[in-house]
Amino acid sequence: MNLQNLSISDCEQMKHIFIQEQRCDGSKKDSIFPKLKTIKLSSMKRLSKIWSSGVRKDSFGKLDTLIIEKCDKLVHVFPSYLARIFRSLSSLRVTNCKSMEAIFDLDFEINDAKDVTRLQEVHLETLPKLEHVFVTLVAQLVPHRLVHIEGRGYTPYI
Repeated sequence: MNLQNLSISDCEQMKHIFIQEQRCDGSKKDSIFPKLKTIKLSSMKRLSKIWSSGVRKDSFGKLDTLIIEKCDKLVHVFPSYLARIFRSLSSLRVTNCKSMEAIFDLDFEINDAKDVTRLQEVHLETLPKLEHVFVTLVAQLVPHRLVHIEGRGYTPYI
C-alpha cells in the first residue's frame, strides 16, 4: 500500500488502531503501512492502544511524524515491544492526553539511542499524568540528535 498520510479523528468509540493478527499457521501477516510518513490521531477519547505486539518489524519504516491529540485513555505512545520499529521518527507531538504516563516505555537495556529513534523534535503539552518521556534501564537513551524538546504544564523528566 502506498498510503503516506493517515489522519483519524473524532472516533470516540475506537479503542485500538493498528492490530496485526497472525495467520492460521502462526506467521504474521504482511507489514503495515511501510510507506506511511505521517500519522495524526485526534479526539479519540477511548483509544488505549495504538500498536499491537504482533506488528512486523518492517511496518511503519518511513514514519517521520506522529501527532497525538486528545486521546484520554492512552497511557504510553511506544510500548517496549515496538522499540526498534520507529527508527525513522523525527517529530513527535503529544498534547491533551489525560492518562499519558510515559512516551517511550522501554523495559530493557538500550546501548545506543539511534537503535530506537532519530527524534529531532518533541512537543509535549497538557499531559497531567506524564512522569517520564523515556522509561528505560539506561539513562543514555535520550537521543543525541534531539534538537528541541518542549513541555507545557509540567516539568518533563527525561
